[in-house]
Amino acid sequence: MKRPNMARSVVEGLFWPAFTSPHSSHLLSLAHQMELSQWWSADTLRTFQLFQLEKLLNYADRNIPYWNSRFATIPELAEATALTDELWQRLPVLTRDQVQLAGAALRSPRLPSGHGDLFTARTSGSTGRPLTSWHTRASIQITQALRLRHYVAHRLPFSSKLADIRAVDIRPKSGWVPGDASGSGWVPGYPSGPFVQLDVRRPAAEQLDWLATEAPDLLLTHPSNLEILLEHSARTGQTIPGLKTVTTFGEVLLPRVRQACRQIWATSVVDVYSAVEVSILAAQCPEHEHYHVQSEGVLVEVVDEEGRRCGPGGVGRVVVTPLHNFAMPLIRYEIGDYAEVGDPCPCGRGLPVLRRILGRPRNMLLMPTGERVWPVHPDGLAEIGKIRQFRLVQVSVAEIRVDLALYEPLTQDEEEQVRSMIEHSLSPHFQVSLSVVDEVASSQAGKREDFVSEL
Repeated sequence: MKRPNMARSVVEGLFWPAFTSPHSSHLLSLAHQMELSQWWSADTLRTFQLFQLEKLLNYADRNIPYWNSRFATIPELAEATALTDELWQRLPVLTRDQVQLAGAALRSPRLPSGHGDLFTARTSGSTGRPLTSWHTRASIQITQALRLRHYVAHRLPFSSKLADIRAVDIRPKSGWVPGDASGSGWVPGYPSGPFVQLDVRRPAAEQLDWLATEAPDLLLTHPSNLEILLEHSARTGQTIPGLKTVTTFGEVLLPRVRQACRQIWATSVVDVYSAVEVSILAAQCPEHEHYHVQSEGVLVEVVDEEGRRCGPGGVGRVVVTPLHNFAMPLIRYEIGDYAEVGDPCPCGRGLPVLRRILGRPRNMLLMPTGERVWPVHPDGLAEIGKIRQFRLVQVSVAEIRVDLALYEPLTQDEEEQVRSMIEHSLSPHFQVSLSVVDEVASSQAGKREDFVSEL
């Protein structure tokens, strides 16, 4: 008989109902509350967020001089008897540069009672600008509860074996990667199947051999690494026996990668939008391919260049505020990404919708007219069997360089085919040059991007 998803009981011989540990009891209580609140209306969720934000702002104002001086520029904030949506939007946006310059000045000198131990995490530095963030046990438990809700929503069997491929030596110490409080398994608060991990910077052939040996039910990795694995799998015919679901994180998941995963591995992809310093921002709906903002843990705003909130269909900058991290409050923090707002979800959840995660400004194409647009990637490149990896780099307003890692040299006709595809997908106004490289460069976190602007 297959073991059902059941919380871990700490009393010998008592399986159901489970007698949980104090840590798990807190976690399961949070998860239960979130299971209910995801169905609240958008207005109700916003009301609860404002109450929590008011407590966060009051604490930051009283205890952190950086925020006290920042709030002092808004007299209405001190005079207000309650935090309103209009007043909230008057708060200035906090940039990544400001976070880096402030450093420890953003950290609270003391933790509020009951928030637990202090943990640190360091971002991957995929932007070339790494930073350190501080988190409390309470804020980490919020993240764990959100993860637990995500697993339940997508009906992932907790007895499954999970393989995690990421840059293992930069893994944050906050308990935010797979693994429960005891350090075993991958489901917070529940017994689960085994959890194995491999460094994402290992060659694709080695990764596939490892996956074939481990035979996991679930795979967790970056979208760009998944695409490389799929290309290698299609070329060699090597498969992963028993793989049922792939979860991606940390980068923009392109539609072609979803499609390739279905075609090559007959497996679906579930994407999560997250960042180490602010935890889970949004998670894919179990019934659709768009994303639900995780409103119980974070306020996510999508704003235009004038700072006005975008409505459905609007594309803007992502501004986030974790609701419960009193160790290092990040209030209206511009994470550096762009996203498109979606319509309310027909699934019935009141959680706000992001239709697409678009990535960072460096992923935008500067047209000769001066307009910036999101480039349309030439999917046909993957059909040229000699191309192992590629990346487009805008080196000037008139030139696009294509970095190519090849299995074997291209013929002249194939080179012209590549140039033609790029011109067709981007613009005939660009001069396209080809550059053969041993390996398309990735960040220290093992992430790769299809398009980067050097302008």
